[in-house]
Amino acid sequence: MPTSGGLFSEAGAFVATAGIIMFSAFVVILLMFPVIKECTADDSCTYTSTAPEPYNLVITQWFLAVSLLTIAAGVLLIRLGRWLEAKAEAKKEE
Repeated sequence: MPTSGGLFSEAGAFVATAGIIMFSAFVVILLMFPVIKECTADDSCTYTSTAPEPYNLVITQWFLAVSLLTIAAGVLLIRLGRWLEAKAEAKKEE
């Protein structure tokens, strides 16, 4: 049976992998369907994606932020798990 540190590390690996998959989907869709810059006369510009409707939901700043936060949460869980494992090993040696 894995220790609590091992469970945190495993959960962190799954969470980080999910974040990487989300980020990879963002990058692939962004490369497949370019973003068009449209500027008006008063120098205000808007950016629109040429991606079709199901993929258009992925090309948002919120999706990018969630994917990066998911990766960060996974790394945090991995680091927490390794810290707990090191703490348990140090307690055993005493």
